[in-house]
Amino acid sequence: MLVVGGSADELLVQVSVRNPNFGNALRIDEVCTLNNMNSKLYIGNLSFNTTEDGLRDAFGQFGDITDVYVAMDRETGRPRGFAFITYSNADEASAAISAMDGQDLDGRNLKVNEAKPKV
Repeated sequence: MLVVGGSADELLVQVSVRNPNFGNALRIDEVCTLNNMNSKLYIGNLSFNTTEDGLRDAFGQFGDITDVYVAMDRETGRPRGFAFITYSNADEASAAISAMDGQDLDGRNLKVNEAKPKV
């Protein structure tokens, strides 16, 4: 991977991909735009009484929410105490982090961070 430029808000990267099979070389060079922050948030320390609608009400003031996912326990059907909220852009997500991290919702102090991709 080679960084080829970009502005303060964007990073332009040249990517080279090779097929790992012996004798089959595949090269793809392209310029990708990577955002410094994504628009998906992790919401932790949720009350078991917090609902998807409650999260939409609390976080909707910061922008257009495209998705809310409250993690549920498969065996008990109860919430697991965390959720993910996706905004339409990173600026809205950043505003929500600044305003809501540490704030009380349904008797619990929320932990609000940018969601990290699964590894």
